[in-house]
Amino acid sequence: MQSKITQKSPTRISAEVTVDWDKAGSHFDHSIRELRAQANIPGFRKGKAPTAILKRKYLDEITQDMARKLVPDSIAEVAKDKDIKMVGLRHLHRAEIKENVSFIFEAEIDVIPEFELSNYTGIEVESLKISVDDEAIQHDLKHMLEHGATDTVITDRGFEAGDVVKVDLTVLDQDAAESLLDVERYEIRSADKDVHPVLLEMLQGMALDDFKEHEFTGAEDDSFVTWRGKNIKAFMELKEIAVRIEPTLDDAFAKAKGFDSLDALKKDIADKISDKAEKQERDRLVSVVLGKLVEKYDFEVPESMVIEEAENQLDQQLRPFAHLLKQNPLDRKTMTDLFQGMIPQAEQMVRLELVLNKVADDMKIETPEDELEHELGHMAEHEAGATAESIRAKLEADGRLENIKYFLRRKKAVEALMDAAKVTKVDSLTEAEPETDTEAEPEKPKKKAAKKKPAKKAVAKVSDTGQDETLGEDQSVKPAKKKSTRKKATKPSETNE
Repeated sequence: MQSKITQKSPTRISAEVTVDWDKAGSHFDHSIRELRAQANIPGFRKGKAPTAILKRKYLDEITQDMARKLVPDSIAEVAKDKDIKMVGLRHLHRAEIKENVSFIFEAEIDVIPEFELSNYTGIEVESLKISVDDEAIQHDLKHMLEHGATDTVITDRGFEAGDVVKVDLTVLDQDAAESLLDVERYEIRSADKDVHPVLLEMLQGMALDDFKEHEFTGAEDDSFVTWRGKNIKAFMELKEIAVRIEPTLDDAFAKAKGFDSLDALKKDIADKISDKAEKQERDRLVSVVLGKLVEKYDFEVPESMVIEEAENQLDQQLRPFAHLLKQNPLDRKTMTDLFQGMIPQAEQMVRLELVLNKVADDMKIETPEDELEHELGHMAEHEAGATAESIRAKLEADGRLENIKYFLRRKKAVEALMDAAKVTKVDSLTEAEPETDTEAEPEKPKKKAAKKKPAKKAVAKVSDTGQDETLGEDQSVKPAKKKSTRKKATKPSETNE
């Protein structure tokens, strides 16, 4: 196999590849056999059409079929032979069959750019001192008391401030003649500061089974969004009155919670608040350190990686609303606008990923088998009936085991950066520090989307005019990311083999 590589940009190369017929010929013969079995050509029985007619009539289809079978593996072989760090096959510009001689194609490939690694140790950051005040402890104790409270139903009097009541409530939009709310035994905690003032006003003077109507105009900033600015009529019937009684905060309460005393309970609360605050501060510090690390670089990043990252971000943003979007899908313009809005952050995330990978290379960080096994065991704990062995087999079958190794390696690189950072403890931050939108820990590889086609089958249609046509539905073939053991990203501008 011969190849000619031309550098188009720091992140893209053009590869003109010639596959010898001893390798391409079997694919050509297979394509002819498949066509002969399926083609309906006038004058010939099915499966009996001559090869010459099939070649003349279906040359485009034969070329496309051979491209699907030959291009991905051939490009991967060229990348390996020429020490090219490939991240995506972007476009197939040309494909040509020279029968009994060769199969020739020209493709554009996204590659990892070359860049110099700046000093990454001793990044200076400020870390907030963690302290737990009594107000925070009392806040958690209050929630515990509220959670342990019991309601005592009252039948011998009407509503009083502080009561917990249940009402049948109907709210109408008078102008539209439609119901905005219609619910039975709606609970109102009258002592809550966020209880709606109109509902509280309606309760005044009511006794059990009383019925009341009230008309009002919803405020422009009404807590009930559907009420805002509308002429409303509310109907309320008081069905139950109760007094909420909280337990006494004493040693007996603490013992009921499993502690020796109230002081022991308070200490446990303080420890948990402190642990949570320490983790949050650690996450913030990681974000700041990574932000300071990546702001040193402005090199171009591969388009295919940016697109993939932006797609992942958009998927994460829309996933909580999947049930709603299934019924009311977003229009193409809205989706395009959302996607384009992800691009700047996606570019920075990809840049950070490349820098961290180079840091890991420089530190000679590897992922030992015992660490991989531990991670697989951890993953198995979150899947019913799974074991580390079954998780490994599943990941290997999906081609994602290398991604787990990559995740662990990157995680260790972040930990090493944090260990090497110069951290100054302060009571309050004295400067605005750059932050990334990355999580404290590098994100684990995502499962493959079920609807996406395998990369090797997403090959371009090549017209007989040799014009460039888009490569697959997602415009790229994205092989699984693997750690390269090579030192050079690409060869010089043009090489011949």
